[in-house]
Amino acid sequence: MKSIFENKLPNKIKPNKEIEEFLSQKFRKDKNLLSIPSFLESVFYLNGYFNNKEIEDYFEQIKVSFKAIRGEWKVAYESMKARKDYSVKTWKKEQSAFYDNFKNYVEKYFENYKDDINDDEKSIKSIYTNIEKFVFLLNANENSRSKKNRETLKKVLSIIKESLFQKEGYIRSHMVARRIHNSGRAVITPQPKDNINYYLDQNIPLNINTVILPIEFGLEILKNHKSIKCNVMGIDRALKGDYKKRVEVAKCLNEIFSDGDLKNKYVILNRQPSLHRHSMQSFKPLFWQNYTIGLPINVCEGFGADFDGDTMAVYYPYDQSEEIREELYKMLPSNNPFKLGDGSLNYSIDQDMVFGYYTVTKKDKNSMKEEYSEKFKKLIQAKQNEDIPELINQEIINGYLLSSMENNLTLSVYEIEKNEEENSMKYIKQSKCRGKKEQFDQLFFEINGVSNSNFLKGIPIDDYFKTGKNKATISMRARRTLMDKKLHVAQAGYFTRKLVEFLGNIYVGDFDEYNEIMLTKKIIKSSGEDSKYKFDLSEYMGRYFIKDGKAVKIDENTIIEIANIFESQGKLKICSPKIVEDDNSFYVSKKYLGHDISTLKEFETNEYIGLSAGHVLGERGTQLSMQTFHTGVKGMDMNVISSKIFELAFSEKTFEEFIYGIENDPTLKQYEVLENIKLNPIYFELLYSLAQFLKEKGIKSAKSYFMDFKTRGPLTVMSFENGMRVLKNIEFSKEYVETHPRTSYTFYNEVK
Repeated sequence: MKSIFENKLPNKIKPNKEIEEFLSQKFRKDKNLLSIPSFLESVFYLNGYFNNKEIEDYFEQIKVSFKAIRGEWKVAYESMKARKDYSVKTWKKEQSAFYDNFKNYVEKYFENYKDDINDDEKSIKSIYTNIEKFVFLLNANENSRSKKNRETLKKVLSIIKESLFQKEGYIRSHMVARRIHNSGRAVITPQPKDNINYYLDQNIPLNINTVILPIEFGLEILKNHKSIKCNVMGIDRALKGDYKKRVEVAKCLNEIFSDGDLKNKYVILNRQPSLHRHSMQSFKPLFWQNYTIGLPINVCEGFGADFDGDTMAVYYPYDQSEEIREELYKMLPSNNPFKLGDGSLNYSIDQDMVFGYYTVTKKDKNSMKEEYSEKFKKLIQAKQNEDIPELINQEIINGYLLSSMENNLTLSVYEIEKNEEENSMKYIKQSKCRGKKEQFDQLFFEINGVSNSNFLKGIPIDDYFKTGKNKATISMRARRTLMDKKLHVAQAGYFTRKLVEFLGNIYVGDFDEYNEIMLTKKIIKSSGEDSKYKFDLSEYMGRYFIKDGKAVKIDENTIIEIANIFESQGKLKICSPKIVEDDNSFYVSKKYLGHDISTLKEFETNEYIGLSAGHVLGERGTQLSMQTFHTGVKGMDMNVISSKIFELAFSEKTFEEFIYGIENDPTLKQYEVLENIKLNPIYFELLYSLAQFLKEKGIKSAKSYFMDFKTRGPLTVMSFENGMRVLKNIEFSKEYVETHPRTSYTFYNEVK
């Protein structure tokens, strides 16, 4: 998308009512000034923005001409103030000389008051007073009230800056977040059944691809389809809480959406914060009499949701053309069984399901996840994704989940104490259906770094409240937990924003170019090695390596050979997708990206691979910044991690040194970054490759890239940060190319 910024004379600027209303909330008592088209321009001009000779002369003419008008006003006002009649109609008659001169002045310089000065019912005093205020601002350095006016100018500039560029400012509210129609929000509750007949007298199957919504959502959706009606008498009673009527309406809506005119429609569910692709998934909607969203329990993992009061937003794309339905179909949970970041299972296999699996097989949670990961992979490879929901229903929902209900857990303090005996506590630990090792250690043994006692025995008061100068205590840890959750999550959010901003302009291309990168045992595991931060060769499945000068695909047929080469030579050359610039956008070859580890399919041409990379790298940071909240250990300082990772991406000469530096740099070593942010190496490769590509173009850091509006486009930069600096340095009438995908969406242009 291209953008041009014009610096026109203020009286030629057409007023934007939306902007005026937006700013008037900030200006309050001075909001009348906003009706003067010259006002905002003058504030920028007098603070050193947008200066040129034409505008300087224009403002000078306003000031000089107003001196004569002001003298005439004083004379006319003295003769009229006793009557207190300031209507335009009266002044036309009794002060015609002043009126004619003032009218000419207004029409020449203040087009917004052109209608008012010709309206007999308007107050000429009000028009004059507002213009006088404005001229006083123009004379900020010349009149007796200059100090007050200079303060006003600074205050107004600060308000404009806030209104335009802050989190809820005009630009970010329009470019980063917009109001979405056909949407609603409700609390989520578990939906663990395979048929809606458990809730209503209807035989309609349920699975991971269906969501049950309150009837209010369905009735709102029908407003988009005027020819389709819910033929139930007394719908208003249902909306007011009549239970029987709500059931009637729900059954009617289910007929329409399951086997009627809207049976092929989808809704989109979104849980905020939207950290990555899996935060938004599509579902086939059904309806019930309840006021909550009935969410399939197996999809919680992807959303990062649980049932402790979480809410979700529901969106209904009303224009579901064949092309849009195809995209919505791809967003179904059954088509995204694995996490985009590391390829682990994207479905919730936890708690009761795991305990049921343990009672039948005597195997733990890890075994269950491995087993079903393999089952899902086989179905995908056989192009049978549609069988995944039925497999989950048959074996997990109607199998292991029911088994757990028949073998209830009852947990008491006595059982916790006797946790090695045959009781519920032992089963929980062995099955891993609840809790982590750190939590069990604190429960049974000791609280590392805080107390030699544990929660089962009780914590001595000296370990609970601070008594020594350098002693860590439970109360200190609790305070740190609360502070870390607030401070570190905000830092992680900013890290994600920077990653998405940095990588967002990378697309998938259909060409055959790559860079060779050398991998050694410095960052790749040897056979049998249990390193937590090194990559595994299996993570390169679907990629290419160099053998005898040729690119050979890594798959089931070649992985053993590759492993042997690596073990014997201690190194391996990998084909890393090369950054290629075309029309101010960056592209990488889909061939050398490998497959999408979420769907196990090839990436699509023009897919936003950069956005995905930014999301998955940032999402893990957000989760890890909250680890203090879950286990009490100290959270990660994402500001430090963020700045250092970007610094290393630009400074290190090889990809291997970049990865090794993340784990071993003295600043980052304490955080064990790669051990914690365990992701597929392709995302780190994209980050490093783009940094090196920009470095070759003379851009030496991520910060300088973020601020480079000549390369990235003014709207792209202003909607991220440094908006006022862009305004200060922008070249008017020059055509810029906006590079980030959000600018295309904002102005409804066709995106790549």
